[in-house]
Amino acid sequence: GGLGAAGHRGATRHGGGATDGLWSLDLTTGRTQHVAHQTHDDAAWRLTDDRVSVLAAAPGDGLWVGTRQGLDRIDPARGAVGRWLASRGDPAGLGSGFVTALHTDAKGRLWVGTFGGGLAVLDPPHQPGAALRRVTAAQGLPDDNINTLVEDARGRLWSSTDSGLALIDPETLRVRGYSTNSYVDVI
Repeated sequence: GGLGAAGHRGATRHGGGATDGLWSLDLTTGRTQHVAHQTHDDAAWRLTDDRVSVLAAAPGDGLWVGTRQGLDRIDPARGAVGRWLASRGDPAGLGSGFVTALHTDAKGRLWVGTFGGGLAVLDPPHQPGAALRRVTAAQGLPDDNINTLVEDARGRLWSSTDSGLALIDPETLRVRGYSTNSYVDVI
C-alpha cells in the first residue's frame, strides 16, 4: 500500500507503490495495469524491488524506476527492464541500492542519488553493465546520503545531502561542499 513515487509520459501516468511495484493509468481509457514488480511472471518485467522510491523519464518511451535495491530502466518498446544493482567494488554497480533521486542533465547523463552510496553518473546510451562514474564523500560530498538533485542554468548539478549542499561540476566531477555555516553565492 501507499504511493512511493509518481510520473507521467503523455496520456499515461505511472505510480510506484510503496510495496507493490509499478502501476500505470491510461488517461484516455481509464485502464490501470500492474506494469512491473519483483515477482512478475515474465522475468523481463521484474523490478529490483517492489518498494519504488523515485521515477523519471528515460530515453524514448522508457521510464527510470529507483527502488530500495537498485535502479531499473523500463523499455516498453523492447519489453524489458534493465537493472543496476548495488556493488561497491564493481564499477558497473551503484554504491548503494536505495535510490533516492534521479536527474537527467542537458547532455543526457543520468545522475543517480542514493542513500549511503553518494552519486552515480550513467552516461548515454545507458546500457546495463556499463561502468558508472561515482561521486562520494571521499570526493567532497558533505555525506553519502543524497536527498535531491537539481541542475542550475549554468549546467552545474546541486545536491542536497543529510549534512549540507554540494555543487558538482558535471564535466570534472569536482565537488564543492556547503555546510550550514557556508555562504552560497547563487547569483
